[in-house]
Amino acid sequence: MLPLLPSLIATVRVPQAPVQVPSWESLQRSFAYDATKPLDAKETRAGDRLKLTFTNLRGETVHGILARPDGPGPFPCVALLHGLGGNKEQLFNIMAPELLKQGFAVFALDAALHGERKEDGKSPQAAFLKVVPDTVKDWRQALDWLTKRPEINKERIGLLGYSMGAFQGSILMGVEPRFQAATLCVGGDPFVKFPGASLASPSNFIGYATPRPVYFANGTKDTTVTPTASKTLLDAARAPKIINWIESGHILPPADVRKGLDWLTLRLKLPASADRYATPEAALLAFSPVEDTEARVEKVSFTNAAKERVNGLYVRPKDGAGPFPLVLVLHGKGHSKERMLNTMKREFAQRGVAAIALDAAGHGERKPITDTESIFTTTIRDYRQLLPNLLERPEINSEKIGLIGFSMGAMMGTILTAIDERIRVALPCVGGELESLPEACRPAAFAPYLADRPLAFINGHNDPTVPEAAAQKLHAATGTSPKIFWYAEADHTIPKPTLRLGTDWLLEKLK
Repeated sequence: MLPLLPSLIATVRVPQAPVQVPSWESLQRSFAYDATKPLDAKETRAGDRLKLTFTNLRGETVHGILARPDGPGPFPCVALLHGLGGNKEQLFNIMAPELLKQGFAVFALDAALHGERKEDGKSPQAAFLKVVPDTVKDWRQALDWLTKRPEINKERIGLLGYSMGAFQGSILMGVEPRFQAATLCVGGDPFVKFPGASLASPSNFIGYATPRPVYFANGTKDTTVTPTASKTLLDAARAPKIINWIESGHILPPADVRKGLDWLTLRLKLPASADRYATPEAALLAFSPVEDTEARVEKVSFTNAAKERVNGLYVRPKDGAGPFPLVLVLHGKGHSKERMLNTMKREFAQRGVAAIALDAAGHGERKPITDTESIFTTTIRDYRQLLPNLLERPEINSEKIGLIGFSMGAMMGTILTAIDERIRVALPCVGGELESLPEACRPAAFAPYLADRPLAFINGHNDPTVPEAAAQKLHAATGTSPKIFWYAEADHTIPKPTLRLGTDWLLEKLK
């Protein structure tokens, strides 16, 4: 069972006058710190735990604990952020044993005025609006220590915050890029309209977590962090976000907390090869209209992280302002975005859905390359670079993003969907686990990380290019029972009726 947590906040009288939210630059500056300043960190061994103390920016002693599995590592790490009135041991004692068995290191700190940091005469409840930002700053300093440890995989650090810990975790996901994912339980924002509370108002920060994913678990009957306060935070979060409303009060059923923790650990177990697909800076997109009688078609172009010009076709319904679901369309080897145009119009735009296809690296209008790893790496990064500004367009519903990929595009699409939670449903077509692919490009290693989203495949029993056995190997790698649309023809090209069955399924899941 989770420890009982005291009431998070007293009733706050919200003023009627609008509160001016500081600029993002100003908010970031409030959490900036001198990372070169010595921490004066001291470590002592206590059984299987390492106890940490360090001096924070305010001259206070911060207490933490770290546990790690046996072996040299490096291990992914879960940071645990406790609630108001709690301490570092509460969530740690409950969750660390199982996390250690799964191969995760576990790290926790006492929040300001909590645990070993309690001060006589000082109430963390009364000082809540200061405790939250002060502890966020402590966590940033603690990460400097943690990420320098050779047994910790600094590319695989996530956080789970409960109640006040979810407030702090929301802010950390905005200002601290070293956290790759977060599960936030019974968090919210009752302070968004409260004067002087901007640094403790999670909704001012959570939107800047994107493209890193966040899982929210909130109670429909919570009287501490009310559903209204929860919804304020959830609405401020941007894709990718997963929202789980639970018929519960402030103390969630342990099974629902476990579900959120399982989601987090799955994200942190991604193969090491996923690091090559890390998100570059968002691309500045340029659009120009293309004459077409069947749909609204535009050419989209941008300069990618490799300073190469990337071109694509963006297609949306001829009528209506949206917001429309969006499908990413990844073409096969030797093809181009133009090969996908009729599919985008017939299967998507004419059925109320927008679609976009880019020329893969080495294809279409791009400079020729033949190295498979380079094609996969560059193309997947291009789609990740495309998404942030594309999803800001008012005609796109950023929470309803799907993917369809063909042949090589199916393999790349499996990897892209696994590493990018903004994609909520996927339909890889005529793809498989081919021994001819380089190790870093094999989709089966990534397939298990699609298990939390709707997934279907189209494959041919007699496909001469991707044999049935290769397709089945990819299907099995998901660890689930995905929907599979088989066709009998001895061809790598999908029969139109089978493709329609697949796109019917895809559009149903995007509703």
